[in-house]
Amino acid sequence: MMFLQKTQILFFLVAGTLGFAIEAITIYAAVNILLIDPYTPRLISYPIASFVTWYINRRFGFKIVKKPKCSEFFRFIQSNILAQLANLSLYFFLISLSSTLAQHAILMLMVATFVSMLVSLFMYKNYVFV
Repeated sequence: MMFLQKTQILFFLVAGTLGFAIEAITIYAAVNILLIDPYTPRLISYPIASFVTWYINRRFGFKIVKKPKCSEFFRFIQSNILAQLANLSLYFFLISLSSTLAQHAILMLMVATFVSMLVSLFMYKNYVFV
């Protein structure tokens, strides 16, 4: 993670926090208000959070104002797939360990999100926004 500018890290954290908030609110409402399983809400929360974090990182963190090229978008999709595989795998694994952990889905989301943020930052800096 060497040679990251402070603004890149700051906006990455802002974007990640907003992405997490979008996912957490969606999951919380689905599990605690709608009384559905903690798996299904990710189908809605992830695409929204992903777009928001991509835009903030691209525009503000890495200061890219030109129109995105297909190759950049393809790299973004690849890195998101990798980060989300880590995120979803860890999230599903943790909530499947016990009903107690499943009842604390937001805490499990925090752990999974942290791991995927590290993967994303590495990929954005070294692969996507180069």
